Amino acid sequence: MSKWLKASILVMAALVAAAALAAFAGARPSVGDCQGRATAAGAATWTARTADGNCLQGYEWKVAATPVRAAIVLVHGIHDHPGRYAALAQALVAQGIAVYAYDQRGHGASGGARQRVDSVAQLVGDAERVIAEATQRNPGVPLFLYGHSMGGLVAAYVAAADGAKPRLAGVVLSSAALALPASASGGTLAVVGTLSRLAPGLPLEAVDEAQVVREGAARAELARDPAILRAKVPARTIDTILDGVVALQPLMPGISVPLLILHGGADVVTPPEGSRTLAQRAGSKDKKLVVYDPALHSLLHEPEGPMVLGEIVGFVNARAGRP
Repeated sequence: MSKWLKASILVMAALVAAAALAAFAGARPSVGDCQGRATAAGAATWTARTADGNCLQGYEWKVAATPVRAAIVLVHGIHDHPGRYAALAQALVAQGIAVYAYDQRGHGASGGARQRVDSVAQLVGDAERVIAEATQRNPGVPLFLYGHSMGGLVAAYVAAADGAKPRLAGVVLSSAALALPASASGGTLAVVGTLSRLAPGLPLEAVDEAQVVREGAARAELARDPAILRAKVPARTIDTILDGVVALQPLMPGISVPLLILHGGADVVTPPEGSRTLAQRAGSKDKKLVVYDPALHSLLHEPEGPMVLGEIVGFVNARAGRP
């Protein structure tokens, strides 16, 4: 979240534009029916309704003939979708782990205004709905949670809500949004908050693929992925993430679930300082931080991807119990 932060001279103009757009942009809810095409080819699909009535498009990777040792829910980030985690899902399924994912609201085939989320509580409620689905389909087995970027922020909130007696056997955080960018001053937060209130759907921030992955082939794959939205992220979504990061800080010591925290040392989309802070503050006795110094944001699609995948599978395997 850096390009628009540098454009402070345009703030007043943006405020004027926001006021003009408020009449129609503010009325578009982040709730709706499922739409479009599924984003994870090869996975079984299902749909669910959240507490506020939004439709979530869900996915399941599972081998029917193989006893399930555990289940894991994957929560993707912005400009992302479950299909980008197919290799991780297949590696986990090979170990007897049932995998569940979903298009976050406003993404992929799920309902809601595109890329629009209104609160962290809304996102956490969506994740809890999918966790309930995974639990219902696999009763009695250990349950894990994986979150990337904005999804990592969501997963951290789920872990914090579990408190001293976590129901989760482990949480994996990949490039999680756990710290504000260095340029996010108090004034910046105020401006974003104003834009969010005046015109929540105002397109505000583009994602630069060069900041997500560093190799040309990976960038090209990202650029041609039809399931990734190209539009700028709305003001309300950015405000939600920034507010969520601030509100999470005092909750970190209450996290007691086993943690695997992964981050790229060169990540400029979500500062790695947030992962370092969580590793220090979390009350978990079982926690591990791995920082891949040259890596950017999308760890599984960086050259270090095979190491990252192995780290995740090893963490889940070690805590899922013997086959």
